[in-house]
Amino acid sequence: MKNIVPGFLQELLIVIVTNLRIHEVEKVSCPVSRLCSAINGGWSQWSEFTECSVTCGTGKRVRRRHCDHPRPQEGGLYCIGTDHQEVFCEGYLPCPRKGQWCSWSPIIQHCTRNCGPRGMGLRLRQCACPKPSQDGEDCEIPPETAEMAVNLLVNNSTDAPTGTALEAILKGEGLWEPCNRHHCSYLKTLNTEEDLLLLEDLNLQRAEDAWISSGGLPQRIHGPLKLFCPSSRNSRKKIFDKSERFPKSKFYWTRSIPTSSKEPYYIPGIPIVNSNLFIVENDHLTIHSLDPSTMGIYRFGYEYEPGYFETVCFFPVYIHQWQQVCSYNATNLKLESN
Repeated sequence: MKNIVPGFLQELLIVIVTNLRIHEVEKVSCPVSRLCSAINGGWSQWSEFTECSVTCGTGKRVRRRHCDHPRPQEGGLYCIGTDHQEVFCEGYLPCPRKGQWCSWSPIIQHCTRNCGPRGMGLRLRQCACPKPSQDGEDCEIPPETAEMAVNLLVNNSTDAPTGTALEAILKGEGLWEPCNRHHCSYLKTLNTEEDLLLLEDLNLQRAEDAWISSGGLPQRIHGPLKLFCPSSRNSRKKIFDKSERFPKSKFYWTRSIPTSSKEPYYIPGIPIVNSNLFIVENDHLTIHSLDPSTMGIYRFGYEYEPGYFETVCFFPVYIHQWQQVCSYNATNLKLESN
């Protein structure tokens, strides 16, 4: 018995050790075995290109492929490269094209005068750069066009645009611009000394002139306002009131209504005559009632030759926040409303 026991124990020990090793093999994975079983992805064939993405103009056509021949497995790598391709294409229909304005013509047509300072004429452009096509929109008309056309009619008594010109202006095709404004050889003009004298008089105007000429009384909204251009102005005494200098000279009041920053400053406005709004007494002007209908730029001046008008006194009169404002040059006179 003593000899049998050691042998039995030795066999039992071998069985236990073997079972332990088998268990360890089942519990531990083999890195080499895992790498060998990975399957990398592969691209499929490209599909056909799609139809063009637009019916007109430039679009795109696309084709695709998939990383499924085979799919990546067991940690295999994904396919290298792009899964789609794009190419440009043109639609089978022409696109609508909006019209664009061409440059303004260098020529001014239908000038109202052959010479002098008042000539006005029509400058044109075309909606043809390019023309609208395939039901495209016409050229865009500037938003201020209608306002400018109204200003031209209101502030031009003799050189307003004709019906044809006005139609072109409203369509955005026309501009009413100065033309033929060179000296008329048969007419007299102011010399340099006289120009300076006139400028000095304009710069000497005082903010309180309207207040003084109204008797020193505060002006009220809906009350009268008196404007006066003194005969003591040097430009009147030394130039315009001398009959031998300009025998055809005549003076009058004018009024213009500036409603746009684009309105030309050189337009004197329409001559004022006696009416239910105004009383004209030579170099005195009475505005019956201060209200929005009588706002504007009032000028007293001389038309010393046909078409040649020079301002001697000017009175911008407007109502703002229940204040009547008469301004001269850069100075403002504010007369409170009661």
